Amino acid sequence: MLFTDILVSPKRVVCRVAELTPQEAADLMVCAHKIAPMLQKAYDSSSLTIAIQDGKDAGQSVAHVHMHVMPRKAGDFSNNDDVYHKIHPVALFAMVDCHERRPESAKRVIGTLMGVKDKGVVEVRAAYTVPHNETEDEVAIDMMFDKDMMKLHQRVNPSEVVLGWFLTSADITLHAVLIHDYYSRLDPNAIFVTIDTGLTSGRLEVKAHIKSRLGLPGKTEGIIFTPVPSETVCFEPERVGVTQLIKYTSPEGKIPVLSRFGQIERAAEALDDMLAKVLDYIESVTSGKTEGDSAVGRFAIGDAVKDTSSRASQV
Repeated sequence: MLFTDILVSPKRVVCRVAELTPQEAADLMVCAHKIAPMLQKAYDSSSLTIAIQDGKDAGQSVAHVHMHVMPRKAGDFSNNDDVYHKIHPVALFAMVDCHERRPESAKRVIGTLMGVKDKGVVEVRAAYTVPHNETEDEVAIDMMFDKDMMKLHQRVNPSEVVLGWFLTSADITLHAVLIHDYYSRLDPNAIFVTIDTGLTSGRLEVKAHIKSRLGLPGKTEGIIFTPVPSETVCFEPERVGVTQLIKYTSPEGKIPVLSRFGQIERAAEALDDMLAKVLDYIESVTSGKTEGDSAVGRFAIGDAVKDTSSRASQV
């Protein structure tokens, strides 16, 4: 992979593309158009990725419109969607737990991300903390501890490998570059996840990054951690647990455990709700209010049957 990412941005600071004037939008593309061939020639690349993350939910980390221009070569990613990452709730809970159990003198913790890569999809399934010490001048990682934990983890989950590391802070310091270099030896395309346990934005934000180099060969180069889109995915048992946490957490911090009959009741209510939606759709089509779509019908019925079977297996 070519760890290089040129950013093109307008002089006037605006957050969204829609806020640009027509002339500014044109200038942005013209500038990228001029830079693209020079970047491709400088890095002897065969293609380019040109992208804009327009808004926070699209992965934008700086509230200033900017365009990424990245040189690409065949095989730099096993799949072009490799820049997207999936994170399981169990891994997120492990990161928060590591932070809560940290030594009193530690402001934040770091740790290793474990998971799988399949056809370019990076999926973080677990995480564990790694002891480290930070001062203003240096950072030290207990690499032997990390290797021992990795071996233990792989004895239980042999298909999982090291994907990168996490930091329980929204602040990315110069030490992050040194820590990332260590994980890059384990995986050249290591990911870096920050989890804002300080709730600086009022919520628990989780962001995934990859390391990119700025500059041209032979010239002064810099390093930047570029945010990439990520999503939270669940195995069915995880979904059940997360649903319980979301729906039934009380102000006292207690989560009621449903009896077997209570679970059956909940499943029956959910099934009744899904069937009502299917019937509403059928009535809307038969009355002529909605144009019929066989694909929608197959999807709705298939999804309802699948979800019902899953809920039945839980009880």
